[in-house]
Amino acid sequence: MILNLFYKEPDPDRILRFDRYPRKVLRRLVRGGRTPGGQERVFLNLRAGLSLLGVDFRVNDFRHARAHPNELVCIVGKPHLLDAMPWRNPIFFGASVFSHPIDNPTLLRRLPVERILVPGECWTNSVGANFGSR
Repeated sequence: MILNLFYKEPDPDRILRFDRYPRKVLRRLVRGGRTPGGQERVFLNLRAGLSLLGVDFRVNDFRHARAHPNELVCIVGKPHLLDAMPWRNPIFFGASVFSHPIDNPTLLRRLPVERILVPGECWTNSVGANFGSR
């Protein structure tokens, strides 16, 4: 089984349409390269951990997800990816995507969310072993 991971940082236009592109170039020239943090760091650590474990995964392959609506998709990070396409796939969603359930009260009625991952204490081996069973 290959995991379908989805992660993308939001990068909206601010003042003018398409101003995100020159802002990105100017930011890099002024500040230098970025240091990943927050949700991006969570995603990068997840990928590194899966690689160490020998788990195969694909990243942001929307075409594959559309063509295989029965395959689980793992959406990590910001909630804007929930609106990236009309999801029919079962969704494993998290971590830390909403501050409070009131941020999106219709989420579970609107999308096929199977599981929600929330931050907390480290899992024990017995809980982690159950992750693969669906």
